[in-house]
Amino acid sequence: MKLNHDCLREVMLAIEDIDIAEIPFGTDNYYLYEDRKLVEKYSKEDILYSLIQLTDAQYIDGSVEGYGDGETGVTFSKITWKGHEYLDTVRDPKVWKQTKAATSKLASVSIDIVTQVATNVSLKLLGIDS
Repeated sequence: MKLNHDCLREVMLAIEDIDIAEIPFGTDNYYLYEDRKLVEKYSKEDILYSLIQLTDAQYIDGSVEGYGDGETGVTFSKITWKGHEYLDTVRDPKVWKQTKAATSKLASVSIDIVTQVATNVSLKLLGIDS
């Protein structure tokens, strides 16, 4: 399955909006399936795959679990420090738009490259040479 960077970013933004006080023991991918903005744009498979990759990359504190019915899910409780660093880099819509334009010239890019490009875009927008 391909990693959808737009979905990954929006999943992170959705997780950030969750009030941890309301969900003290964490939540799972099914909670995000109730987010209309996400499911109108992305398939449940893209959302789940983004959560799996965010867990693997340690951008969210979570665990991938297999359920008795053969389904896979991700239970998560928070965004990690590393995840916040990524999200703060790609949050701004103007930065994200320019980052996507720059990275679209390649067939695929890693999250690290996306982060580097977004950082360079931010610095240019601030008038700081990188």
